[in-house]
Amino acid sequence: MNKLAILGDSYCRPITGSSHFSQMLGIEVINYSWAGASNHNICQQAVEALKEDADTVFVSFTSSVRISFKLSEEKTTKELYSRYYRPHDRRAEQDLLTSTYYQTQREYTLSAQKTRLFQNYHKEFTDLAHQVDENYHMICSCLSRLSTSGKKIIWSQGGFEHPSFGMVQEWDFKPWQVNKINLNLWDHADSPDSHQHIVNPQTHRWIADQISKVINFPRQR
Repeated sequence: MNKLAILGDSYCRPITGSSHFSQMLGIEVINYSWAGASNHNICQQAVEALKEDADTVFVSFTSSVRISFKLSEEKTTKELYSRYYRPHDRRAEQDLLTSTYYQTQREYTLSAQKTRLFQNYHKEFTDLAHQVDENYHMICSCLSRLSTSGKKIIWSQGGFEHPSFGMVQEWDFKPWQVNKINLNLWDHADSPDSHQHIVNPQTHRWIADQISKVINFPRQR
């Protein structure tokens, strides 16, 4: 049975009542993505996905300006992966939040004081060039792990060094270039207010067709 694992951020996670490419592929999909996920979170999703029997893995990476931080001082023995706040699966034990430097997670409202602390810290101490380079190495590590798994891998840079952020540079992904799909979900955003960013059903059908062509699975209409 053909089965696809999807890894990524909000572009990859459908919301209730809306069309989404992941639901148009005509095959079984295991979706590990969540809104607000960082590239580190996506690396963690990859580890989880490799435990399953999916034939193919599609991974879309994200912006480098996302980090995770604790929400509580309470000590926990829970597995790290289960502790991240996921807007689509809100559970009490999720005590780690991933947010961007300039906007904290909109589904999880922080107090004004904590928001100022978070943003002022990054204004004073974060070096963006370092952060982008760090994310590049995380992505390379993730692709290396996936590529040696024996599964079919297709991937997109997504929000990593996306042109919408202004000046970008080329990064060396040659070892995994053959698996890179000629599709970037971030190029097709049509609703910044939507939690999944792409709302046009026709766009989602087109995306589903592009992915289906690459993995050679016919899409059911």
